[in-house]
Amino acid sequence: MQVTLAEIDPCVFGAGADAAPPVVAVLRRTLAAAGEAGRQTLRAIEVVDDWREGSAPFVLLGDGPVKARPTAWETLLWALDADPGLGFATALQRLPGEGGGSPPVDLDVSLRDGLMEWQRRTSGGWPAMLVRRSLLEASDGVPTNSLADCRDGRWKGICVAQPLFEVAAAAGIAAASQGVGEGNEGGWHEAFPQPKPRAPFYRDFRWQPPAWNPLRVPRDRGIDAGRGGGRRVLQILPFLEMGGADKFALDVTEWLQREAGMHVTVVTTDPGANRWLDRMRELTADVFALPSFLPEIEQPTFVSGLIESRQIDTVLVTHSFAGYRMLPYLRARHPRVALLDYLHVEHESWRNGGYPRSSILYREHLDLTITSSGHLRRWVEQRGHRASRLTVCHTNIDARDWRRDPAVAGEVRRRHGVGDDQVLVLFAARMVYQKQPKLLAAIMRRLEQDHPELDFVCLAAGDGEDLPWLERFVRDKDLRRLRLIGARSNAEIKQLLAAADIYLLPSMMEGIALALFEAMAMECVVVAGDVGGQRELVDESSGFLIDRGAGDELGQYVGVLRRVIGDEGLRARVRQQARRRIEDRFSIDHMARDLAAAFDRAHRHRVDEPNAVLSEGVIRHLLAEAAELQRFDAEAAARDAGLKAKYEDRLEKRDQRIARLEAKVATLQERLQDAPRRSLRHRLRDSLRKRLGDDKGPGPVG
Repeated sequence: MQVTLAEIDPCVFGAGADAAPPVVAVLRRTLAAAGEAGRQTLRAIEVVDDWREGSAPFVLLGDGPVKARPTAWETLLWALDADPGLGFATALQRLPGEGGGSPPVDLDVSLRDGLMEWQRRTSGGWPAMLVRRSLLEASDGVPTNSLADCRDGRWKGICVAQPLFEVAAAAGIAAASQGVGEGNEGGWHEAFPQPKPRAPFYRDFRWQPPAWNPLRVPRDRGIDAGRGGGRRVLQILPFLEMGGADKFALDVTEWLQREAGMHVTVVTTDPGANRWLDRMRELTADVFALPSFLPEIEQPTFVSGLIESRQIDTVLVTHSFAGYRMLPYLRARHPRVALLDYLHVEHESWRNGGYPRSSILYREHLDLTITSSGHLRRWVEQRGHRASRLTVCHTNIDARDWRRDPAVAGEVRRRHGVGDDQVLVLFAARMVYQKQPKLLAAIMRRLEQDHPELDFVCLAAGDGEDLPWLERFVRDKDLRRLRLIGARSNAEIKQLLAAADIYLLPSMMEGIALALFEAMAMECVVVAGDVGGQRELVDESSGFLIDRGAGDELGQYVGVLRRVIGDEGLRARVRQQARRRIEDRFSIDHMARDLAAAFDRAHRHRVDEPNAVLSEGVIRHLLAEAAELQRFDAEAAARDAGLKAKYEDRLEKRDQRIARLEAKVATLQERLQDAPRRSLRHRLRDSLRKRLGDDKGPGPVG
């Protein structure tokens, strides 16, 4: 059955005039409290007082006042449609903190505690949810006024693990919360709502999207057609965590929309914390975290539906294995869409090359591959990629937004207890093996031990799997120069760079680290690994690169840092050259021009040298295998996380045992040092006894 959902962010899209909405909304207070913007959002949905008045297969229930994300209804509809066994779909409900400027709270109303808190704060209301009409008809509507009392086993559904609804707390909640759900302690595992496991991976793949949005796409929004403007781009990412590739995805989204007049839709394909998801939503409202509401087998169909509804003409895959596996299907379904990928770095020891290896394997389905460096372009070409379908686009930054501010620098130094005359070394990266935080610790320890005359402080900002080890090392070795300050936002990192003299990044592998662009623009002296294509950015006059293949990597870093920390004139010269190099060679304008040219080139390849299209049968087989692999990847990642937690716990216990043993050794050493004195006392006492002829002796000898 083809279902039409004609509702998405009205500020970006307009609903088709002939759209027949599949959703009927029964919202008690939402419409009255939403204001004009909210009423515009709901205009495409049939709003009635009683669900029986409508005929749509899905009913939106809920009390207000609720502000929904632009993608909320679409997400819930797909979550329901993807699994026929589900009766309803809801999502995390974000409520403001209670007093004192406390942070907002995300409530999972599929759990008793979350539902009780929701009802307490909203005067006993209903949370927003999408329900099948067939379920309402079978149970004659919502079973009771208090959702916590529901025992109907047919009310099973899914809670999307995203805050799709923001709620304003109602006044006078204390009185309304009395008696809500009381006496319902037993049998809560059967109560409403009850999340259901995902559909099995072996379910048949659906070639056609079951739901689509006939959106009217405005073309008169100040689009700059001369720079690739007017394109509608879909970015496929694995997740949005803290990292250079993710930061580049944010920058690309911002530039494409702000500078080039394009519209960007974003999907993430892998489970993850997605700590930068809200940051992406600030740039584009059209963002979907697929694992939170879709089984793996449904993700390609959903992406195909997005391409149709948003009239996407360009798809850009960035470091997503699931995205690569969709390419044959997307090529067959959408021959007029250009398919590109962007590669940041190769991983020789991981999956036989990492994401670049997948790019090589799927090269026959890509119109163009963009690499972050000439080094990476050569790497993939030497391993079988098509030279005619490769181009280089450095990540770059907008140097106008990255300028050193002395006032900010002074405030940051005071906040972290760094003196005005002290040299500030900054390490800002994920605490993972690729960035070598353990080497950072060894460098700092060597500098403290061998060069106590150097007056410097190193701030290490970041989070990751190696952070617990680093914290123990700093504590156990009593490192005074190295200070761990944890994960920081983009804005805070920018402030730290404004205060830093040296930026240290001893990575074992990189494409070209985006952090180096930022540090050089902020006039920091870069000391980093000579890996990937970083020599394309950092030349001999603008920074220092360490040759990992030359041996004694630790000694090289210590030698360079000792020289730079101790020579203020050298730092001044290098900082000036670093800023000039970014402005002259690696500005955002260079990146924008190269990226727009890459999109145009991909479309020319699509028309002039179209790739072959596989048969539907082969694609179905590949997608079934891909869904299985994706599921295995997610399970393996979950197991790895559990093993890492156990490993960290065992390390902590081991370190505690070592500390106890070291304390015992110290005590024994003290006793051994005192042993010669005790022996001398015994000999003197025996000698006196012999001379005096008194077996008892004169007593203790002082």
